[in-house]
Amino acid sequence: MHVVRRFTANNWGTLEANPDVYAGTQVSFVGQVFSPYEGAASPPNIQVFVVPMGAGAVAVVAVGSDPGAKTGDYVAVQGTVLGGFRGKGPFESAEGMVPVLIQATSLVPTSGPPGTPQ
Repeated sequence: MHVVRRFTANNWGTLEANPDVYAGTQVSFVGQVFSPYEGAASPPNIQVFVVPMGAGAVAVVAVGSDPGAKTGDYVAVQGTVLGGFRGKGPFESAEGMVPVLIQATSLVPTSGPPGTPQ
């Protein structure tokens, strides 16, 4: 059995297929915000499309406070997989999709997707 030590956009499909199995695994990717900070949510979070997959790969990123990211902004995310997100959200019933819930350890604004000149 292959042990995954870090998920990125390159192997996101493996994580997305069963996020609960990979709880505790590290992640690093660039995401595009589609739902800015929701402080009343449990846990407080932002929701992003994982670049370059777009709406086919969704992550709910738990954050301690408002990072100031707006819809359409790109953010570089590093963190730890908590499992599948089963709260309310636009993707909770879309074809059985369970977004990946991540506890952010670093969330940094970036000017665009990977490969974009800074």
